[in-house]
Amino acid sequence: MARPGASPASSLLSVAQRAFVSGCFGCLGAGVGAVLALVTSFVFLRPQAVALIRRVSVPPLPIVINLQSATIVPETVVPVTPVEVFVTGEQRAEAVRVTQVKLASRQPLFVFVRGPQGKSASFAVRVTLPDGEVKTLGSAFVTDPAGKAVCIGELTDVSDVEGTLRIDVLSGTAVVGSTAVTVVP
Repeated sequence: MARPGASPASSLLSVAQRAFVSGCFGCLGAGVGAVLALVTSFVFLRPQAVALIRRVSVPPLPIVINLQSATIVPETVVPVTPVEVFVTGEQRAEAVRVTQVKLASRQPLFVFVRGPQGKSASFAVRVTLPDGEVKTLGSAFVTDPAGKAVCIGELTDVSDVEGTLRIDVLSGTAVVGSTAVTVVP
């Protein structure tokens, strides 16, 4: 009801102000009540509250994808050219290949890589020692397009730890060839 002599606009404004203030106090009361409930449950009823929270499961939210407006872009795939990797005891590709070396041996080992004929590919070489240490021999190697084996380096003092020595040839992050040499007692 409006007061006598008051305009309808001022009485409407008065009702709106009272509703706003009542709403604010209501939210403040609900917030204080929630904080008190949480503090009470975690301070006084901690084991029961933790057990209750563990039992409560929240269902996952549905994820909706509109496929009609999605554009699928094909990923460009770079073909990986496999290469042959082998180790010899001499700096010749025709020498006997080594797959095992004695622990006390100080014989140098030579690593060769052969790519397919007609293609030239750049690559890096990673060596994993028997103790788990990983070393990089280099990252600027290129295979011979004629298909000849390329000596990429010499491994010395690899027979300090017994186990398997792994040599991986990488093209980017993909392993395109690998071999292993076992160090035996």
